[in-house]
Amino acid sequence: MSRQDANAAFALTSFLYGGNADYIDDLYARYETDPKAVDAEWQSFFQSLKDDARDVVKNATGPSWARPGWPVPERSDLISALTKLVNEVNASAEDGTTHTRVPKHASLIQPCAKG
Repeated sequence: MSRQDANAAFALTSFLYGGNADYIDDLYARYETDPKAVDAEWQSFFQSLKDDARDVVKNATGPSWARPGWPVPERSDLISALTKLVNEVNASAEDGTTHTRVPKHASLIQPCAKG
């Protein structure tokens, strides 16, 4: 392959670099589910690959070794303290032992989603 041929091949496939991998995997899975869900140029490209549809969809869902709920989102000390406070306020409002300096409407406070 001459240098010119190599450059031409690179120009035709440069969109496949690693930064686009997740996007292209997702697009390919959508194509395998419904070919009309992607642009005609992508249809032509994906059709030329001739991959097994099950493998394409499986690939788009992530690695088989992925651990659910991992990585654990970082929680700062402030977020942890506020979540604890909200839970305490809600518990005291539910059982009627509202402490002084805790407003009656404190039960409206919702804790953030635990990650």
